[in-house]
Amino acid sequence: MIIIEVKNITGTLTFDEERHQMIRTLEGKEEAFLDPLLQVRRQKNLLQKWINAKGYPETPIETLVVISKLSTIIHTSNPSVIHSAYLPFKINELSNKYGGQVLGQNDLLRLGQELKQAHTPRKVDVLQKYKIKKENLRVGVHCLGCRALPMIRVYGKWQCSFCGVVSVDAHIESLRDYRLLLGNVITNRELRGFLQIDSERIARSIIQSLYPVGKTKGRTYRLDF
Repeated sequence: MIIIEVKNITGTLTFDEERHQMIRTLEGKEEAFLDPLLQVRRQKNLLQKWINAKGYPETPIETLVVISKLSTIIHTSNPSVIHSAYLPFKINELSNKYGGQVLGQNDLLRLGQELKQAHTPRKVDVLQKYKIKKENLRVGVHCLGCRALPMIRVYGKWQCSFCGVVSVDAHIESLRDYRLLLGNVITNRELRGFLQIDSERIARSIIQSLYPVGKTKGRTYRLDF
């Protein structure tokens, strides 16, 4: 198993493993962060305890800290800290390090299912956290090119009035925003309001791709994307 901690940080990163901190230098200023190597070590310990509690055999777990911004300069001698471009090669190195198979195919499938079942996503009420009123949200379909609001519906496609970008499914990104901000179920009326759609026909064509919940009266639709 490989635990990968991804960091998207600009500047020069110096890993101080003695004091367990990462120092970012940017424009002549230094800023300290919690050491990602310490983070993955803790994640490894927790995962190993969880696997042992489930009765699986001792399973090797490797940890990596991956810096996703290729312009970032890394100062460390630790081979577990790499740029994202090197990740495929690092995975090959680790694969070659272990010759035998610890878990059979059935155990791997069962472990995968148990991990998914045990996963509990963090739920944050974004509006409450940042003290934003629902009526102050900017609604409509975002342009996928310039992010302007709103795109307009023209002959079955979304078109941006500002940069001219045309898209068939730009509304999906806006519905993802709805799911993150307001919840993963939506009514026909809420969909029309959030996407700024006046036409019942257009709303029906969009809502047909969503999973319905409940009977005709009071029916809602689940946002699974």
